[in-house]
Amino acid sequence: AGGVLYPDADDRVGVAICLELLQQNRDLLVVLTTEEEIGGIGAMALDQHIFDDIAYCLTFDRKGERDIVENINGTRICSPEFAARVVRLTGRQLVEGMFADPLVLASRVPNIVNLSCGYYLAHYEDSFIIPQQVNAALVMGQRLLDKLPLDLPAEEFVVTKEEWDEERFGCLYPMAYSTQLF
Repeated sequence: AGGVLYPDADDRVGVAICLELLQQNRDLLVVLTTEEEIGGIGAMALDQHIFDDIAYCLTFDRKGERDIVENINGTRICSPEFAARVVRLTGRQLVEGMFADPLVLASRVPNIVNLSCGYYLAHYEDSFIIPQQVNAALVMGQRLLDKLPLDLPAEEFVVTKEEWDEERFGCLYPMAYSTQLF
C-alpha cells in the first residue's frame, strides 16, 4: 500500500539519498561502489587514503524504515557508543545485517552504520519503494550530519585482519587493490 514499483530499488535509493545530501552539504565525501552483491569488490578496490580524515560513515543500503545495522554477520561495524548516539538521534532500532559494503569499509573507517531507506524486495523485479520512507531517510541522514560531532573520540573501531572470517564473509580481507575510484 503506497509503494511504487522501482527496479533495483536498493541501489538507486541509496545513491539518490547520498546525492541529495551532497547537494545540501558540499563538504561531504560520497563514495559510490560497484559489485557489492558479488563480495564488495568495488569497496575493496578503494584507495585507503580517501578515508584518512573520516570521522564516521553513514550508508543507505538497508531495506525497510526502522533499522540501523551496527553488526554484520556477527561483526560490529561501529562502537556501541556511536550506535547509541545514532539510536538517540533517530529513534530507530539496532539490528544485525547481512553482507554489505559497510563490512568491507569497517576495516578502514571508524564507526559505520547502514540505515534503512524505504525500499523492499531487493534484487527482485518487483522491488519497490515507499516514497514517504525514502524522504524520512533523507531527513534522518541530514539530522545525523547536523548532530553527530566530527571530533569523535580518537579510539577507532575497525575490523582487524585477525577478526576477519573469510568463510563467513565470503571474501578475502579487504585490501586496496587500486587507487582509482569507481
